[in-house]
Amino acid sequence: MSVHTPNARDAALQRLSRANRWLIAGSLVLTGVLSDVAANAFAGKTIKSSSAAKRGAPSSSPGSSTPSRPLSPPAQAPRASESPPASESSPSQEQAPSPEAPPPAVSGGS
Repeated sequence: MSVHTPNARDAALQRLSRANRWLIAGSLVLTGVLSDVAANAFAGKTIKSSSAAKRGAPSSSPGSSTPSRPLSPPAQAPRASESPPASESSPSQEQAPSPEAPPPAVSGGS
């Protein structure tokens, strides 16, 4: 059985540390190279600008018919309707409940 000195252990730890640094640096470089190859192999489409866009005039895409302006909040918040829309009613619910009947209870679940 061989006896290892503390100096041999420290030298081995330094070699391992240096090898780990080289492996990390190499993996980062390889990741960059592979991402560059993938970006060039699967290039996206380039949208060519019109002469109006070069002059600073607003342009819209060919498929859009709405003007491009920022959205503004509504003047009043929407209110809940008292009865469901006609499309959601079923044939078995043809009779409306009487006005004196209390509303059905809703369970909270918690």
